[in-house]
Amino acid sequence: MELRWRWSAECALALMVRLSACAAAYAWTSDRSLRAFIGSGRRVHLVLAGGREIVPAADAEQVDVESLLVSQDGTAAGWLAVYPNPGTSYPIPLKLMVWSHRRLRAYTGRDLPVWRWRFVGQGRQVAFYQETVHGGMGTRYELRDVASGRLRGEWEPGRGAPPTWVDGLRPLDEP
Repeated sequence: MELRWRWSAECALALMVRLSACAAAYAWTSDRSLRAFIGSGRRVHLVLAGGREIVPAADAEQVDVESLLVSQDGTAAGWLAVYPNPGTSYPIPLKLMVWSHRRLRAYTGRDLPVWRWRFVGQGRQVAFYQETVHGGMGTRYELRDVASGRLRGEWEPGRGAPPTWVDGLRPLDEP
């Protein structure tokens, strides 16, 4: 299955006018019609097959969203929820949010920032990478089942060879 990106005229205009404030990108899949975009107010919008739009509630403390993706099979969408951090001058992504089967799940792992994530297994699983804000301590990877939320795998550097689902998530400087 191929993931295609389409831009509406409204999105192109909004992106040019407010590039940093309103990146309204539409994600489409070839065989399903789940769409997802980041709209005004930096809120995630999900558009289901019948055209029904859902705007999942954000936490009161949440200040932004990043890395919005639609799964390869078009049945799930995920994004990083970003929060203020008193230890830095910038907000950090603390939760991976995944909407699937009309349910929203939040993954926090070990309460470290979630820096990278992706769908695995044609969208049936999510893998994510966590690490401390200023590098190298507490690096951790998790693999979760999208439908149930169950932990399917975990890995930390120095504990054997990395599993294949870690590919594409590791920083370039990690051994």
